[in-house]
Amino acid sequence: PCTVGTWAMDNNTFADMWLAIVGSAGLGITVDEVTGSVLVEVNPKGEWTSTYTDWGFTSSGAAGEGGFTITISITGTDTSTGTFFEDGSFSFVSNSVNRTVTMSAVAGGVAVPIPPIPNDGTAFAGAGTYECEGDSMTINYAQFSTTILMSRVA
Repeated sequence: PCTVGTWAMDNNTFADMWLAIVGSAGLGITVDEVTGSVLVEVNPKGEWTSTYTDWGFTSSGAAGEGGFTITISITGTDTSTGTFFEDGSFSFVSNSVNRTVTMSAVAGGVAVPIPPIPNDGTAFAGAGTYECEGDSMTINYAQFSTTILMSRVA
C-alpha cells in the first residue's frame, strides 16, 4: 500500500493538531515556532511507530492581561497498530507510549506551573481518512479539525 515506508511529519500541521489536543479553542492561540522532527515508520503489518526527536513548539495568545505563551516538547517513541483501508479510511489503536512530553507556560509574565504529563498517554489512535499522492500523504483525523501532512523520506 502507498502508506508503507518512512514519513516525515510536517511540523506546522502536526503542531496544529497538538493545539487542538490542548484545548486552544477560543483562546486565539497561534504557533510561533516549531522545532525538531517526527518520523513515522509504517510497516506492512499495520504498525505505525512515531519517533520524536526534540520535537516541540512554542505558541502564544492574547487572552488575559499581558498574553501568554505555551511551550510543548516531545522526545521518544510511540507505537500504534491498525489498518489503512483501500477506501481511504484508517483505524488505529494505541499500543505503547515511550515518549516524554513536557509543557511550560507563562501568563502575564508569570510562570504557570504545569504538572508532568504521565507517559501513559495515547499514541496515534482513532479513525479518519488519508490520501496518498506521490511522496505525500495527508491524514484527516476525525477527532480534530486539522489535517496532518507527511512527506515520504524512505
